[in-house]
Amino acid sequence: MTSSKPHCFLQQVLRRCRRKTARLCLPIITWKWYSLFCGIQIPILQLRRIFVVGQVDLARQILQDPSSDKPREIFQSFEGIIPKLPPCLPRKLPPYTKSVRKAAHKAFAMKGKEEDDKSRRILKKYIRLWLHGRLASSAPVVVIDPVQEVLAVTFYVILEIAFGYDYTDATKNSMINIDNNDASKLSKIANWRLLFRFYCLVFLGVTLVGCGVKLVLLSCARSVRLKGPVSDFPDFLNFTHDLDTALREYAYKQSTNPFRKLLGPLLPDFWRARTSLHKLRQFAQQIFNHHATNNHSNKSNKAADDTFLSLLLRHIDTSIDDEGVQQQHVMSKIIMFMAAGHETTGAMISNIMVLLATHSRVQTKLRTLLQQQQQQQQQQQNESSSWLDAVLYFSHICKEAN
Repeated sequence: MTSSKPHCFLQQVLRRCRRKTARLCLPIITWKWYSLFCGIQIPILQLRRIFVVGQVDLARQILQDPSSDKPREIFQSFEGIIPKLPPCLPRKLPPYTKSVRKAAHKAFAMKGKEEDDKSRRILKKYIRLWLHGRLASSAPVVVIDPVQEVLAVTFYVILEIAFGYDYTDATKNSMINIDNNDASKLSKIANWRLLFRFYCLVFLGVTLVGCGVKLVLLSCARSVRLKGPVSDFPDFLNFTHDLDTALREYAYKQSTNPFRKLLGPLLPDFWRARTSLHKLRQFAQQIFNHHATNNHSNKSNKAADDTFLSLLLRHIDTSIDDEGVQQQHVMSKIIMFMAAGHETTGAMISNIMVLLATHSRVQTKLRTLLQQQQQQQQQQQNESSSWLDAVLYFSHICKEAN
């Protein structure tokens, strides 16, 4: 776990979060690229309110915010990184927003025993995959970062529950990596745009020395093979790596620097963000295609229609006529849900794990209550007082942790 302390201006922001009148502002960023880019003391950064997700202490402050219904401006950064959509969304909500919220609530709500068993089955499958894969390969000495590990598990759980995307299927493991043809196409586009920008800057009177330095940096960046980290959860690590790179460029650097878009093609970070954006679009497109294939093959499967993606498509169909625009909106919602959902859910669960690990007395009492409930359930006692005690005690643990 990260032991670094936030800087002074971030501490002031987190103090304001404790007030009931505090409002969340964009962007929400991860601690990884905040420590790399925003950790320096720049005067302009102290004028912006930034909320960091990914560290236990900072995520706890965000989850304790009294306004449970977050304003839409929080998610503008996530929607703005999708091409063919305006980077700065209008303040008025689209007509299908209310329907999408109802669809999300319906998809994630436990409506009966069948849906409850389905969610538990998916959760158990990925926990077993994590136990037998990650921990077994790291034995006998294991050092676990609960934030990173729990975020990876919740990432795949949300993928299957919300979008019906099974990670364990062997046909989907070729997911985020860009092949050589796509890389060569991006390199050719970079060459033409670089040449055009170069002559425009010369025409405007930019010095030749500065342009030469930028060209050297860009040529060095082309020789670097841009691939995400590879581990036991390659899709999760690639997604978070590409999301951090894209948000760093499009949601922060270009929003704070008005000349960034003009000079961006001369910088290596611009092309790294473009490559990461291409990978994110491939990720969302593959989920969309997988959902369309399953619906075509299983038209009579009622369980497939209860996913969030099915309900989202059903509500967007009534408000958007253009199929291309509709698909772009759906892809933006997929990335937005994965970016915002797995962070908050994983941070909440990791806080509970840290609390149980640091306080053995609380862990022992909770285990005792659950064992008593299991014994009484085996004896076929319907009204179990230990079950109610375990639920109440666990609810107190959740409140204390978050």
